[in-house]
Amino acid sequence: MELIIYLGIINPSDIVVGSIVYLLITITALVLVLKNEKSMVIFLWILLLLFLPFLGSVFYILKYFINKKVLQNKPS
Repeated sequence: MELIIYLGIINPSDIVVGSIVYLLITITALVLVLKNEKSMVIFLWILLLLFLPFLGSVFYILKYFINKKVLQNKPS
């Protein structure tokens, strides 16, 4: 990693911006899980977020918005 930074491929500002985006995605997914899921499902999603933080976060955010769109389009 130090070699990549030394060669100028990744700037320190890129690392900071990437870290901020990563934290925002992970925190957003965690808040959505705690707000919208039930007991055992919360546990499973939190495990996924802990062991695969970026992928788990992206999966949950996609799941959240897909379910939200399906519920909006569902006739009453």
